[in-house]
Amino acid sequence: MSEAALEPGVITQSILVSLAIDQGPKREAGRLFLQDGIELNKLKEIRIEFLNILNIDHLWMLENLVKLTLSHNVIERIENLDELVHLRELDLSFNRIKVMENLNNLKLEILLLFSNEIAVVQGMDNLSKLIILNIGKNKITGWEHVTYLRDFKALRSLNVCENPCAEIDGYTDYVFAFIPQLLYYQYRMIPESARQSAVEKHYRVISNLEENEAKKQAEVTLQREFEEKLKLLTMSYVEQLEEDYLFQQMFASDKGGKDLSTVTEEARDIFEKYRESFSGICNELCELGLQERDKREKEIALFEVAVDKGEEDMQNESRRIVDEVLERKMVIFANIKDAVEALVEAKGDVADEIAEQTKQLFNEFNDLLQNARNRLMSKELVLHNQLEIINNREQYMISRLNDWLKEYIDQLIANETKRSRQHILEISHFFGLLQEEFNSLSVPHQLDITDIELDDVAIL
Repeated sequence: MSEAALEPGVITQSILVSLAIDQGPKREAGRLFLQDGIELNKLKEIRIEFLNILNIDHLWMLENLVKLTLSHNVIERIENLDELVHLRELDLSFNRIKVMENLNNLKLEILLLFSNEIAVVQGMDNLSKLIILNIGKNKITGWEHVTYLRDFKALRSLNVCENPCAEIDGYTDYVFAFIPQLLYYQYRMIPESARQSAVEKHYRVISNLEENEAKKQAEVTLQREFEEKLKLLTMSYVEQLEEDYLFQQMFASDKGGKDLSTVTEEARDIFEKYRESFSGICNELCELGLQERDKREKEIALFEVAVDKGEEDMQNESRRIVDEVLERKMVIFANIKDAVEALVEAKGDVADEIAEQTKQLFNEFNDLLQNARNRLMSKELVLHNQLEIINNREQYMISRLNDWLKEYIDQLIANETKRSRQHILEISHFFGLLQEEFNSLSVPHQLDITDIELDDVAIL
């Protein structure tokens, strides 16, 4: 074999075009295919085989590709496939791939990796729609991949032949028992009797596994519900107001408040009533936010309908204007043609008269175009100006809302500062009176209390 034949190949645009032609339709369909031009971004399927390809590259041009075959090459890494968002079938058989990677952004249903150098089944957690998986003739030794593949609920066909793991006694039963969704193993239908026998052998382990899966699924469901609820509340601008979340957050770093709430039984009751009242108001705000969101969604829908209707009416009216122009143009052009033909043979005053008529036709056509242009621009500007008015009104309302919010918050801060200072004065006055009363006590001279002062902090 020559040195040139051993050189790694590279995927280029010219190669892709050449393959598209070779693999495209034949005869009349092929002629039309070539006549229309090769558009790589419209290809649905391509086979890049036996070309000694080392790296996967330059496939971003095939953005609508559904089926990609890269078998019988020398590819070492799975890469540069993220742009193929429509890809459903990927064949990388007979290559030198060691690691399953860069697959999670795809939506594969069929993945063929036969005859590579893979030791661990991994890197495809997001392939929830995977139906067929072929990882035969690799270097997989352990059985961990069986429980890993159990999570792929759409998986129906699996091939693991010619791997070290498949040569171990009991492996096939293990697969049948732990991947119940499988219908075909090594491209043969799984007998129901064989599946039942395998399940009975591993009954206890499967029971424990199913119990753990149920718990995990319950946790996942709760988390999903929480995220969906949080998303809804966030869209309603009332997140973290549900139940008593905000109340707990307010007291999370308030040690003094927590201590005060547990001083006496009465304090605990007051604190609990305050919590219930506060949380009740928050829940009311939550409900109000959700109701207002529903109203807002309806208003947005009505607004979009109105805009779409305006655009549709404008397009219909513009189309009618254009049709009028085209219809009138045909008449004017026909008259001009007749006038030009008559002008060739006319002489004297007749020729002058025909020339004048021709000029009038030219002027009429020019006026027609100018009038149509003005009418079309007028239609466009009407909708644009209406949307601009709405936008200006929105900016005005947002500005007013921000001003109101700032004034309201400033007033709250001012009121709180005034209240706090007033209470501090009352507290100081209260302890001043206590100090005076204490100093005015009539006590025997044997007790020296002249140097004793009440400690406000201690009393507090």
